[in-house]
Amino acid sequence: TLWAAFGHNTAFQREHLQEQYHYYGIAVKESSQYYDVMYSKKGAAWVNETGKKEVTKQTVAYSPRSKLGTLLPEFPNVKDLNLPASLPEEKVSTFIMMYRTHCQRILDTVIRANFDEVQSFLLHFWQGMPPHMLPVLGSSTVVNIVGVCDSILYKAISGVLMPTVLQALPDSLTQVIRKFAKQLDEWLKVALYDLPENLRNIKFELSRRFSQILRRQTSLNHLCQASRTVIHSADITFQMLEDWRNVDLNSITKQTLYTMEDSREEHRKLIIQCKNKTLKYGMGNPEPCFPGERPEAVTQPSVHVEDYIETRVYM
Repeated sequence: TLWAAFGHNTAFQREHLQEQYHYYGIAVKESSQYYDVMYSKKGAAWVNETGKKEVTKQTVAYSPRSKLGTLLPEFPNVKDLNLPASLPEEKVSTFIMMYRTHCQRILDTVIRANFDEVQSFLLHFWQGMPPHMLPVLGSSTVVNIVGVCDSILYKAISGVLMPTVLQALPDSLTQVIRKFAKQLDEWLKVALYDLPENLRNIKFELSRRFSQILRRQTSLNHLCQASRTVIHSADITFQMLEDWRNVDLNSITKQTLYTMEDSREEHRKLIIQCKNKTLKYGMGNPEPCFPGERPEAVTQPSVHVEDYIETRVYM
């Protein structure tokens, strides 16, 4: 524990006594449900029982619960930072430890889909900041650290909630995620009230980007699910490919590239190549089909992995 490690340091005890609540959960005990839950019988039971549990507030039983116990990647180490002489290394190190614990709590809460609790965590952490820690919050170095840590947190949340836009999500979960994306900015405005402006600016900017990502991902996910039944229909897919084949990409390309200054020919070739490879992937047969012919491989494409990946990346 912290007291065991720093028990000899009375200055540490005295200065950080009022911060004790911020350190709750910084070390995960083996008896905790967070300890290796993914590989434990308890963790498997937790996932299997989610459907039986009573839903309260905005809690939704969904697959990301299997990510319980997910730990955030490493945050910046104060030893690797070039701190200005006016910024105490001990306080910066303390803040990073506090902030990592805070971010881990938020991640755990989001995994459980208890999005409403995020608001209380934000308010508790920022408005409950010990007075002697407030001066370091305005430092550009600390503000940049917060920006890096927020980016790590938001990337982890996105990966847990929606690992891929192709994964089916319940409508209830989609609605909750969109509501969370809408509310996050307002929650931060309240939690960061009266704190340094540069700190508020970077947190607002990153939260807005994160909210945009969530909205875009949920929209793409909805589109993928809506198109799934269409793509699985051989008749509809064949007609879509016929329509795609009849698109005059040469004319469209000329009009589009007219507004571009550089690499026009390169882009034109890429667009045509994209069309050809998409047709090849969709038809499952590089040979042209006769009018009215319905290739048997229309729903079971056969194509080189490299071609498929290149087409996906370009699109």
